[in-house]
Amino acid sequence: MTTATTTKTEYRYRIQHSGRINESPRDWDNVGTMALFHSSYKLPNESLVSNRYDYNSWDEIEHALMFKHAIPKNYILPVYMLVDDGITINTAGFKNMWDGGQIGFIFIDKTKLRRRAWTVKEGISAIKGEVLAYDQYLQSDVYDILLYRDEKLVESSCNYYGYGQAKCRADEWIELLKGLIK
Repeated sequence: MTTATTTKTEYRYRIQHSGRINESPRDWDNVGTMALFHSSYKLPNESLVSNRYDYNSWDEIEHALMFKHAIPKNYILPVYMLVDDGITINTAGFKNMWDGGQIGFIFIDKTKLRRRAWTVKEGISAIKGEVLAYDQYLQSDVYDILLYRDEKLVESSCNYYGYGQAKCRADEWIELLKGLIK
């Protein structure tokens, strides 16, 4: 627990795994479209390509996505999965290909880029972040922050994706309280 103390009052926070993950990050206002395929896991496929077995390779699926969604090649990234005591996904791939491999793609369309006035580089960064958030969801890497004053719970905030994000927010609370209670 991290603490902020005055002569009269002590604030502490605790970060714990969230016991209730209410929604998938795919329910958020995303800029990316996922086209993921796996025979054992129900993963998001928000694309116009509904069956990967209609194609002979990932290259064919990529070209079909580019054609059906009118996107250039630099707007699309592969998505990989590793299955080993749980599942994890990313856009870079894994060294251990015995238990993993490509499961699909994520892409951004020109309309969403224009609407946000982003460059392609900013769009790609955003969809990498969406894959990270979905990976954290798959791994239950989601946390709640509990703030205590003199051992009594006074505030809580839930569903921070990634321990680092939860710790950063909790540290911000403590810094804010230190400024208020001087």
